[in-house]
Amino acid sequence: MATDQLLMGLGLNSMLAARLCDTSGSITVAAAGSSTATSYQVKGTQFTVFVGSGSGWVALPTVGGSDNAAQIGDQFVIGNGLSSSLTVGIASGVTVNISGSAITSQFTITTLKTFTGFPISTTQWIGSTS
Repeated sequence: MATDQLLMGLGLNSMLAARLCDTSGSITVAAAGSSTATSYQVKGTQFTVFVGSGSGWVALPTVGGSDNAAQIGDQFVIGNGLSSSLTVGIASGVTVNISGSAITSQFTITTLKTFTGFPISTTQWIGSTS
């Protein structure tokens, strides 16, 4: 598979090249920590994450501000493969709307369920769990 650098060498926009290649990290990750600050930090171009081991938390990526941050309108999917609920941390000042609730600190994904979310501004996400 082509790397994002090769695609950019062919003239493709850097953000589109990164999205097509998703070379930012492993899809399967381990939960860690007990707060947003100490958790596994989902990278801004790590669009699909499956939490298959560990215990603790993962955190949503920051939006905007750097090349490695999530961009408005990106789609993120976090799957919980643990035998217990997974806690997803939210950065200070950010709100995630899920099923009519405005959540500002953390939410949980139950076993074998997923969260699908979209940042719609630097301080607002919309999403659902299923």
